[in-house]
Amino acid sequence: MPISSELAEELSKLPRNSLIFLTHSGGKPYKPETFGNWFKDRCVEAGLVNCSAHGLRKSLATLMANSGKSPDEIRAVLAHKTNSEGMTYTKKADRARLADSGLAGLSGTKTEQPLSNLSGRLGKREGK
Repeated sequence: MPISSELAEELSKLPRNSLIFLTHSGGKPYKPETFGNWFKDRCVEAGLVNCSAHGLRKSLATLMANSGKSPDEIRAVLAHKTNSEGMTYTKKADRARLADSGLAGLSGTKTEQPLSNLSGRLGKREGK
């Protein structure tokens, strides 16, 4: 899987024989939940108390969806089992895009519309 140049630079600083991200101190592979806990602990140590592995995955899925990537692409990158997980992000991004395109071009409409004269009661008849 391709990695960003920033990540490649940081990984180049680690010893080549280091399996720090693959195994825990017992030499066994991390399970997803134990990796998440380990990652959260590292974030807290770094003063990033609001960060987590899940948050990074969610951020990546959101960035991908906002960039127009498909649920298939999101599933492939994040190793989701089904497209429904990726669709969560693409639906939200599509709503935002549709809202933007739906409002585009409306700036040419009249700025003043024939509305009721607003009194202190927001246009409701007096005395009610």
